[in-house]
Amino acid sequence: MFVYKIADIKLSAIFIKRKNMIEQQIIDKANYCLNCINKPCSTKGCPMHTKIPEFISMIKENNLQEAYKILKENNLFSYICALICPQE
Repeated sequence: MFVYKIADIKLSAIFIKRKNMIEQQIIDKANYCLNCINKPCSTKGCPMHTKIPEFISMIKENNLQEAYKILKENNLFSYICALICPQE
């Protein structure tokens, strides 16, 4: 029983470390995008006129519900558009 508890603690620590790394990567990518000079994803560059910079700002702030609202306010198929968007 004791061995399982130690294994659970170690596994939990690994998951927490991994989660923190992923969150930091998201923040780094968001900073990179928000500091872009050309801003090809701005509403002028997006055929659906989705507010991509605002969406990225909400993701960076970990405000996922507001980010979701931004995506859904003008396009119910944001996921599909993200897959075929030429701006990447």
